[in-house]
Amino acid sequence: MTADLGGTSTAHGETVPLIDGTADGDHLTWNAAVTVPFPLTLRFDVTVSDDEMTGQVTAGHLPQSSVEGRRA
Repeated sequence: MTADLGGTSTAHGETVPLIDGTADGDHLTWNAAVTVPFPLTLRFDVTVSDDEMTGQVTAGHLPQSSVEGRRA
């Protein structure tokens, strides 16, 4: 079942809303429009398992990078 995903992301002193976020089971996707260090739309595609999140982020036309997180 797919659900909307919302919230904010904070990095480098900037807090931005999640855009077009969806959750489908343990699979999450969302976008974030940042301005630091320069304007760019980040596209996240991650999987959540227990308290950990791993996946990919695409920043504009740059190559994909790995992203990971842990529940605090």
